Amino acid sequence: MQIEVVGLGGAGKSSVMSLVRERFPEKALFIDEPVAVAPITALFKAWTLGYRLAFLTPGPAFSSLRSFGGRWLFLKLGYRLAAFARRDHCRPAVLVDSGFLEPLITHAMYFSRRSQDLPWATLLDLLPRPSAVIFFRCDTETAYRRFVAREVVLQRLEAWGGSDGLRLRFDDAQARCEWLYNYCIERNITVTTIDTTDLPSDVEIDRLRHFILSQLQDVEPLAHSS
Repeated sequence: MQIEVVGLGGAGKSSVMSLVRERFPEKALFIDEPVAVAPITALFKAWTLGYRLAFLTPGPAFSSLRSFGGRWLFLKLGYRLAAFARRDHCRPAVLVDSGFLEPLITHAMYFSRRSQDLPWATLLDLLPRPSAVIFFRCDTETAYRRFVAREVVLQRLEAWGGSDGLRLRFDDAQARCEWLYNYCIERNITVTTIDTTDLPSDVEIDRLRHFILSQLQDVEPLAHSS
């Protein structure tokens, strides 16, 4: 049972989920980052994923891999595939910034449109699917202001060539979020949404808690072990 948390950078995923986490006795149910894996293992997983996608759609796959953004995405997904293989995925877990959908949104936020021409549905169909998804919906301008206020984000943008076009890319990332929502609906993945333009009320926080519990049902939360 894997429940993934998805949304724009600055939408408040970490902040809100920390409030939800306080209402669970088993804190290990929440995974904030993938378990550590050997770089060579992640690279092999990324290569395998790229090879499988290139076999199905060679043109877009090779075009994307020629760009820095495309290589970043495949390496990120390869790392998470390697981490997923080490984790007991039969154990219940809420994946906060550690699942397979979130990198597609981050990719749209950080990189130019030249690396965006990928068969996204085909790519996701090659990856493990979450059992359920929590979508964080936030006004794009509000999420952008929160996002660029983070010091770590400014350092990353400087290292990658500056923030030119970042605001426009946030619109692209918002569209990617909506596409992912529709993808999950089409694949019969259980979804719920929460609006985080303003700080959610206690009622909304409790609703997320009940949603997670309803997905777990009779599965007893177990401690995560790396």
